[in-house]
Amino acid sequence: MLTKSKREVDDRLARVFENFNALDALRKDIGGIFATIRDSLNRIGDALSDPRVLRNNK
Repeated sequence: MLTKSKREVDDRLARVFENFNALDALRKDIGGIFATIRDSLNRIGDALSDPRVLRNNK
């Protein structure tokens, strides 16, 4: 009985660690998406502040 309970606890702990690893991977993916968006917005902002771009759009 005790062995079965220990096995169940070990299985649950293993699932908890798997879930945390999955969450960490998602967090990294989301962080990468936001970094890409930020870089794109920075490039757009840089392009819009370039006097040559402003001159061509007048």
